Order: sequence, then structure tokens, then C-alpha cells
Amino acid sequence: MENAAEALKIVFAMLMFVLALTLSISSFSSANGAVKAIVEMKDRETEYTYITPSPNLTRTVSGSAIIPTLYNAYRENIEVYFYDRNGLPLYLYYKTDSLTGERVKDDAGNEIQINYINLALESYGATAANTALENAIEHLDILMNPQTKINSDHKYYKQFLHTEGLYDFLKDKTFVEELGEYYEGEEASEVRKRIIKYTLQ
Repeated sequence: MENAAEALKIVFAMLMFVLALTLSISSFSSANGAVKAIVEMKDRETEYTYITPSPNLTRTVSGSAIIPTLYNAYRENIEVYFYDRNGLPLYLYYKTDSLTGERVKDDAGNEIQINYINLALESYGATAANTALENAIEHLDILMNPQTKINSDHKYYKQFLHTEGLYDFLKDKTFVEELGEYYEGEEASEVRKRIIKYTLQ
């Protein structure tokens, strides 16, 4: 009888050992899977497939001809960037805090300036009165018009880099327009993004 009890204890101990070993292997497999996922995780930048612009996708345009493109950029989610003759950013307006209207500064204390029209990078949330797209277009309308058309307490007042208005700044200038596109996301969910680059002549 004592031998049978001892045998049962040994069998129980072996079962517990096997159970513990199984749980350990399962835990290590889960941990291994998590580590693999972290190691293989890609930055969003690596998900882009860049396409080199073709030479025949460039043309010279006047600044006034750019204006409709800027409005279409918001409607069609196109990215538009401006550069000077040296390839440096050609700034359009100052970035301001959406709540206070004050100019935003970088870590070095410099006021941040924006050289693009890009609905994905600019922040125009929907409001009770307007959609995000309508807010973005309203913002562009204000930038185009002379500063005197809005009061000094308006939320966009301190964004003016070109006090005469963006339209007057652009209209007499000439730019080289370059078109390009890239694909964002992975194969099943790839989204084609269009880019227009304007370089001052």
C-alpha cells in the first residue's frame, strides 16, 4: 500500500514537471514572438516606395498659376512644397499654436516656419461649423489676402510671414514645377501620394 502511495506521488510529481515544462516552453515561444515582432517592426519611412521623377514631369509656371493648385492640394490630398533657388525651404507662413495663436518655437527658440501646403502635416480639425477641409481652405484664403483683412486678435494673424499676403508674394515670381509620387503603406493597403515641388527661379 505504501509502495502504491509512493508511486502515485512520483507520477503526480512527474505530471507537475511536464506541466511546468510545457508552460515554460509556451511562455518562451510567446516571448520569442514578441521579440521578433519588435525587431521586424519597420519605421513608416521604410514603407514608402519612392519613384524618381521623370525629366518630362517638369515645367515652368508663374506664381499666379500655382494658386489653384494650392486649393486642389487640400481637396485632393496632394503635398506641395516650396524651395528657393538654392534648394532651401521657401517659407510661406509661421506656425502658430491653435489655442493661443502665438508663434510656435523650436527647441533652439526659433520661430517655426512652414514651406508646404499639406493636409496630412497641417492640423485642421473639424469644428462645429466646418469640416477639416473647409477649415484648411479658410486658412489658405486668409493667407492669400492682405493682413489688414483680419483683426489682430484673429487666430491666424501671427502666421503672416508675407504681410502683403501670400498671393501678392507669389504672383510675380516664376517657379519650376516638378511632379512625383510615392506609395505609402504595405502591399494590401498601399496608398498613392502625389507631390508637387516648386523651386523659385
